[in-house]
Amino acid sequence: MQKKFTTILLESVFIFLAVFLSFLAEDYREEANLRSLEKESLEGIYQNMKSDSTEIKTTYNILSGIHLSGNLLLNMIDSGVLKKDSAEILFERLLIGYQSFSQNSHYEALKSSGNITEIKNTDLRNKLTNYYESDNKWIQLISEIYGGGHSKFVDDIKSFVRIRDSKSEYSFLEVKIIDEERMKNDPVWKNSLGETMGLLKVRKSMLKERKQDIQFLRQMIREELSNK
Repeated sequence: MQKKFTTILLESVFIFLAVFLSFLAEDYREEANLRSLEKESLEGIYQNMKSDSTEIKTTYNILSGIHLSGNLLLNMIDSGVLKKDSAEILFERLLIGYQSFSQNSHYEALKSSGNITEIKNTDLRNKLTNYYESDNKWIQLISEIYGGGHSKFVDDIKSFVRIRDSKSEYSFLEVKIIDEERMKNDPVWKNSLGETMGLLKVRKSMLKERKQDIQFLRQMIREELSNK
């Protein structure tokens, strides 16, 4: 009887251990999968930010060119020395519209799956969330405001210029001044250009700050991945 009881006890212990070890193995596999997801997501976000950095540099350079063109045009008119051909080229540059986009596919996938908390570094997770959720909204807002101001500027200059699609490979639009006196004396378009230039300056400043944020976050991600 004692021997039978011992056998039953041992079998029960073995069964318990087998079940317990299977649970441990399952937990280990699940944790390993989550850590793999975290690593792949951080690597993807890192590449998204690398693309963002390139996009920001391109956008910043384009906006700088537009900003310079606006200042040159206003200075030319204010000085009273108007070179029609040069003014038309500057107007063409001012008509450039450019909208930048943030690459956020990996962050959005992590967020929509409910696995954003799998980024275990809380400081990094919070900074990434702020980057994608808060900063992007401000960038989008100022872009929309700038777009509205830019559209008003285009409408205002149509009273003294003719705008049509360009046949040149170097520009999208062709501008011809058809009323120089109105261009010189009409304050409306100058005001709208001044407002647009102000918004453009703000937009450039935000892009500059965004690039710095990206550099900082990419460094944090590199350090986090080195510990995986």
